Amino acid sequence: MHSISVKNFGPLVNVQMQSDRFIFLLGEQASGKSTLAKLFYFFRTLRDEFISVVFKTESDDWRGVRNTCLSLLRRKFTGIFGETKLLGNFDLTYSYDDGKNVSIKPSSINNYFLEIVLSHDLDKKIESVYQRAQRYLSIDKDNAYDIYQNILNEGEEKKDIISELRTIFCDNSNVIYIPAGRAFLSNQPLLQLIQGYEMRSMNPDEPFAQYDFVDAPTRNYIYEVNRTRQRYLSPQIHEMFNKQDRSNKNDCIFELTRNILKGSYEVDKSGEYIRIKNNKKVKISYASSGQQEVLWLLNLLCLYSIEKRKCLLIIEEPEAHLHPEAQYMLAKSVAAFGNYTNSEVLITTHSPYILSSFNNLIYAGKCGKFESLQSKLNQIIQKESWIEPEAFSSYILEQGKCRDIKDVDLAMIDIAELDAVASAQDTEYEKMLRLYSEAKQ
Repeated sequence: MHSISVKNFGPLVNVQMQSDRFIFLLGEQASGKSTLAKLFYFFRTLRDEFISVVFKTESDDWRGVRNTCLSLLRRKFTGIFGETKLLGNFDLTYSYDDGKNVSIKPSSINNYFLEIVLSHDLDKKIESVYQRAQRYLSIDKDNAYDIYQNILNEGEEKKDIISELRTIFCDNSNVIYIPAGRAFLSNQPLLQLIQGYEMRSMNPDEPFAQYDFVDAPTRNYIYEVNRTRQRYLSPQIHEMFNKQDRSNKNDCIFELTRNILKGSYEVDKSGEYIRIKNNKKVKISYASSGQQEVLWLLNLLCLYSIEKRKCLLIIEEPEAHLHPEAQYMLAKSVAAFGNYTNSEVLITTHSPYILSSFNNLIYAGKCGKFESLQSKLNQIIQKESWIEPEAFSSYILEQGKCRDIKDVDLAMIDIAELDAVASAQDTEYEKMLRLYSEAKQ
């Protein structure tokens, strides 16, 4: 069970939280939801930096290699959260397992510098894997027979080393951050500028701050969408999306996608479209704001379900620009994906409505415990979208702290918390109604 501790970081004053299959974060704007989501992203992708360094570095000095990796992590951290000197005196700790954790805080000597400390157990285990990787990398220098054997097993040794590193971090998920404001992906000139920033940043002698439009998680999301777009050019992918085969457990994701988009996504060399009724096509840049906002979230869900890729999906504001009915269908699609691929999902939202949509799916999972109800229940809500009551956590961020809003007795998100906004509005309405009644009298 992963866990995170955050003290005095941005809007977050004191937060402790454990991971879960589904995590829901509710809160007002500027309450720290995005900050917490990005911290999860940083710590869960920290593993990938070590994987990269292990295979790119040839040295017997683990201490020097570790320092190189920590330097990369500092650059990654500032790429997500900005300059260290502006962040104050914070303290972050992420635990991957008992005795395996990473802590980060500003240096007591120089607040421009980040102290990133690996626990002793984690450090020694990574070093052990690094030494194994060094033996693998030296194969090319030994003899032709070893090279031949390595080609025959198609790099199985390398796969095993990566698998071992993932095991050390207790994490074999692909981490995907899906930011808010996703509609910008329909703006090709903006995308070119963002990509131009990355090209400029490779040359330290040239100024590139003018291209710094987005943070690192958003840039990675853009690259993932571009990679996925190329996959959608495949005729086989189109065929899988458009056929309806209820024998496939992931087909409900495709069906929900078509219903939310009110059509199907198509891409060719001339551009991207949504094919709607009467076989007409609408270019993505002219589609509705809701379609533009949700398109690539749905496309990624569909493709990852085809690949059966296990993920940690971090989704900001999935409800943006969507009709309430579409929000409910999106919740079903996300839940079905999480169940089908055994993935984790972390959702940040302003909307009690999107949480009430997930509450229905959690309640379906609760009712589904009774075998006698399953058949009839499946006719109301497809079984693929049921969420196990034991598999979720829900929190509200307020005044820099994190409050658990899971109703333990009902095993659901606390309905009273979801009704809080409506209750405030009802109270104001009742006061005005009394005033109006008094005026009439």
